[in-house]
Amino acid sequence: MKFNKTKIILFALFMLLPFLALSDSRKIEIRSTPISEDEMPEPRRSMTLVAELLNTKDTSIVLKALVTIDGTLMTALPGKIILNERDIPEYTFTINAPVNDISYQFIAFPEDAPSVVSKRFTVTRSCVTDLSFASSKGQEDLEGEDLLAALIDQASKLDNEANLYAESTKIAKRIKTVLKEIEP
Repeated sequence: MKFNKTKIILFALFMLLPFLALSDSRKIEIRSTPISEDEMPEPRRSMTLVAELLNTKDTSIVLKALVTIDGTLMTALPGKIILNERDIPEYTFTINAPVNDISYQFIAFPEDAPSVVSKRFTVTRSCVTDLSFASSKGQEDLEGEDLLAALIDQASKLDNEANLYAESTKIAKRIKTVLKEIEP
């Protein structure tokens, strides 16, 4: 039986065609590792959500995060988009950690295809942090262990306040930077 080069090439193309068609027609998928309650930072501190787009290497695809933090719905845009070490587009979102709960999912908007939605992730804290402001009221009459406990509580609240001010300053600086970029 004699094979010529044309038949061998046609046979090879015939065998590879399903694989070539599969690679072009695979749908874009969104993958994200859900955060756990233990991984969440203290309330209102910065935290990151990371999503990857599978079956593409296009980092120009718009990906948004639809986030509900303590009952408030918001849309977040990624702060960083890279092609990671596995050649997968990786989108990093920076948001503030919730006081009680967070629910989020990602939506990709490819140009030539319908939008793609990830599954929804939800995390609820089992213990809610006290975010009231520090005050020395009522400490005048305390003594010994009661005064020590009140001072420790006040120190914890002051630390939370300092962290909130630091986060607010970071956000204000980011807003200032973005506004400078937008100005003509």
